[in-house]
Amino acid sequence: MGDKMFSRFPLGKILYSGRQYSEFQRMKLIHISLLVLVLGLTACVGLGKRPEPPLVSLDGIELTRLGWTEQAFTLTLNLKNPNNYRLPLRGLSYTLNLNGQPFAKGISTDAVTIAAGGTSQIRVKVVSNLLAAYGQAKTWLGGSGAPLKYSIKGSFGVLHKSIKLPFRRVGEISL
Repeated sequence: MGDKMFSRFPLGKILYSGRQYSEFQRMKLIHISLLVLVLGLTACVGLGKRPEPPLVSLDGIELTRLGWTEQAFTLTLNLKNPNNYRLPLRGLSYTLNLNGQPFAKGISTDAVTIAAGGTSQIRVKVVSNLLAAYGQAKTWLGGSGAPLKYSIKGSFGVLHKSIKLPFRRVGEISL
């Protein structure tokens, strides 16, 4: 009865095919089959749900280069990981609007890993053209003391995975 029951499964067909296997050969086949099963199941673990993108906020803007046609700035971004596992990121593309007007865009290939539920801060470079920077400089230099409204959007790459995590944030920053 037991032989017929196991003969429905591939391993059972091999073991109970009428061929004579030694106890060593049977155990070896069982161990190999279990190893294949365990490796297959652990490979499926990486196919879990898509991670939530980090929450991004603008913490600072610093002018780093002033030229006739373009200006370079360094942005300080705060990142918060909403996932309950660490989030290894690599690659970032983004655009920044200030007071509803396009201001700058940039990319970064730096890697950062954010702890589960943790925060991190990164500094990224952006380039702006003269007209966009001039329009915003008038607001900054006007000295009204009012916070600057911003919107930043873009996407992060996840290290060792071919997925992008898009983000979008609207907020205010005091300069």
